[in-house]
Amino acid sequence: MLYKIAYILFWPIFKIFYRIRFVGKENLPGEGPVLIVSNHASYIDPICLGLAFPKRQIHFMAKDDLFRMPMLKQLLPRVNAFPVKRESSDRKALKEALKRLKAGEVVAIFPE
Repeated sequence: MLYKIAYILFWPIFKIFYRIRFVGKENLPGEGPVLIVSNHASYIDPICLGLAFPKRQIHFMAKDDLFRMPMLKQLLPRVNAFPVKRESSDRKALKEALKRLKAGEVVAIFPE
């Protein structure tokens, strides 16, 4: 629910102020598992990815540090984010990503 509210809130802001547009959007699959591997140059990158997939919700791998912040700890799971430890191989996060992909979801990672 929060994911849809965020989409409705952010779409006009990004369309008007950032003049966001997506090239090649027709190539995005409408169903089935999708793995998005993206650069992460700004804090708004996850929002932009979410706006690119209006019909599907993206499940984000997010650094575990964010889940230690009281407000984000409550918010991130509601927008389909799950923690990943960046300083080592995080098997738990990889298993979670695979589980979501097997369920036909869209999973986004920022490998940098």
